This record gives sequence, C-alpha cells and structure tokens, in this order.
Amino acid sequence: MAAAVGASAAVADDDPYLWLEEVEGEKALEWVHERNKHSLGILEADERFTPLMERALKDYNAKDKIAYGTLMGGAVHNFWQDEKNVRGIWRRTSLKSYKGDEPNWITILDFDKLAEEEGENWVYKSRDCLAPDFGRCLINLSRGGGDAVVVREFDAVTKRFVDGGFETPESKQGSAWIDADTILIGTNFGEGTMTDSGYANQIKVWKRNNPLEIATLVHEGNTKDVGSFPFASHRPDGTYVGVVQAPDFFTEVIHVLDGESDDWTQKEMRPLQLPKDISFKGFFGDTVIVQMRKDWALGSKTVKAGTLVSIKVADALEGRAAASVTEIFVPTERSSIDGVSIGKDRLFLSILDEVTGQLVSAKPGPQLGSQQPWPARERRA
Repeated sequence: MAAAVGASAAVADDDPYLWLEEVEGEKALEWVHERNKHSLGILEADERFTPLMERALKDYNAKDKIAYGTLMGGAVHNFWQDEKNVRGIWRRTSLKSYKGDEPNWITILDFDKLAEEEGENWVYKSRDCLAPDFGRCLINLSRGGGDAVVVREFDAVTKRFVDGGFETPESKQGSAWIDADTILIGTNFGEGTMTDSGYANQIKVWKRNNPLEIATLVHEGNTKDVGSFPFASHRPDGTYVGVVQAPDFFTEVIHVLDGESDDWTQKEMRPLQLPKDISFKGFFGDTVIVQMRKDWALGSKTVKAGTLVSIKVADALEGRAAASVTEIFVPTERSSIDGVSIGKDRLFLSILDEVTGQLVSAKPGPQLGSQQPWPARERRA
C-alpha cells in the first residue's frame, strides 16, 4: 500500500486534475457546480425524488431526534444541526436538565454566526477540551469541509477564541493538550515533514507564547506511513501523552512520552513493544487498552483476533508485555466488538451478538494486572 501511495505522489505534478485540490478555487467550484447540476437533473427526473427528499429532510430536521451528548466537567455537551443551524451549534446543559423532556441548552459557539462574521466557509470538524474542567479547547475548523483544518484555541467559559492563543495555519493536522500551556502538534512544518499520504510525519511539543517554528521535535515517522497522530489521556488515575504511528490503515505503533523531567521537551518518545496488528482504544489506570486485529501468539497461549486486552504500560515499554496481557472480552464465532468507550471506573463495550446489539460494562477487580482483573461484567440489551 505504501509503495502505491508513493508512486501516486511521484506523478502528482503531472496530474491533469491537480487544480481540484484547491477546493475553494474558482475553477474547482465551477466544475463542481456543473457536475452537481448534471447529477441533480437526472435525480429530479425520477418521480421518487421529491417524496424521498422531503421525507429525509423531515427526519433530519426533526425536533425530537436524539441529542447525543458528551459528559464533560459535569455538563452534557452536544453538537446540533437543523434547518436554522445548518453549520451547527455547540451547546451544553446540566445533566439534570438533559434527563428532562426539554433540556435548557446554552449555546457555546454558533458556527453559522462565526462563518458569517469572519467571511469564511467554516465547517466544524472536532474539538479537544482539556480535562478536568474542559474550559480550554482546541477547535478544528475546515474551509468547505475538507480534511485540512485550522486549529484555534477557544475558551468555553467566556465563549470566545483566545487572543494570542494556540492557532495554526491550514493543514491536515492533529493536536492534543499536554497541559494548560503546552500542546502536542503534528502539522505541516515545511518540506519533508508530511507523509506521502498527506498527513503529519513529525510531532512536536509546542509551548504557549512561542512561535510554532521553534516547537521541539519529539517524534518522526516514515514518509511512507499513512501518518502519525498525537494523543493525550488525562484521567484521575494517570496521564499519558504520545503518538499513534500508522504505517498503514491496519497497523499501529503506540509511542508515549516517558521520563522523569517535568519539562515535556526533555522526555523521550518511546514505543510500546506490542504487535502492530492492533487497534488502540486508550488508557485505564496504568494499562493500555488495545484490540487485536490478528492472533497474538504468547508462548503456549494465543490471544484471538478481535479480543480486547489490557497491558501494563511499564511492561509494554520494557518488552515484557506478555507478563501482564489480560483478556477483557473474547468474541465468539457469532459475536464481535463494535465499539469501546473508557469510563471513569470501567469500560463500556458495544457488542454485536447474533447481529443483536448489547452494552457490556467491564469493571476491573482490585488487582488490575492479575490473572482475573476484569471479573465484573454487566450486560444490557
């Protein structure tokens, strides 16, 4: 796969459609409008088009659709779109209010209003808010909805972008909070700093009030990789900051910043010595949670593909992961893990069993890392 990507990059300058990369360019937009007009004409000629569109639009703008929320700092946060909020609004309410029939939502950021005020075709992509109060956030905004974004620091308390705060030029990029004055950033730092796939290959530690140009390099992957993506896990039971390096779409290498220094720029980015055929889910206590994409042979024991496991981070760093590999959930021939969420004191697993969805709660025992640390499981249909 990497070779194919590299070959494509090599002939990119000869691509007769390279002008389409300028997604807001006049020629590109004119071409899109022409293609849309052609396709829409074919669709509208079908008698089923209007009733299907009206039904879909009614469902999409329904007032009683589920307002999916994320619990942050004791409040429920939601991103909402309807016919009046085409670009969407970021809003919050109390947990008590959210449980009621008509939650009292408070708007934090109106993206339609922002786009109008700044004269930009802003499309909201994502946000990363710093625990434990989640007041400071890094918001990813795309011009027109493409993969390239601008990262801007936002204060969710004052509901304003931070003057002189963290802000990056437009690029395919990723960022994560290390602490209130430091972030981990992977972006286009110049020639040779991106992969052939167009994602960040270098990850740096960037301190507040310093120009991005002098950020400290802590990780560099391979230009043939898909990319390297920064992460940070801030939990009461521990903090881990690092990078997920993706050699391709099906393998991962997890790196963590490790060391005794209080200065993050002086820490060393070290890889967890695990199989690459994994899917990283996060951290819980002093363990890393991963799902196996392929069988993992551990001496006389084999961890089956699809199994969710916990491994002590210290063991994984020192090459002795087998000492603390513990199976959390082993799928059967008729079941599989559809999703994993890490909660305050347990994991939540979305399971498909005989194509029927179930929610499984896995809570560790008192000795996480022993042979039976995940005995308590509850199931809900």
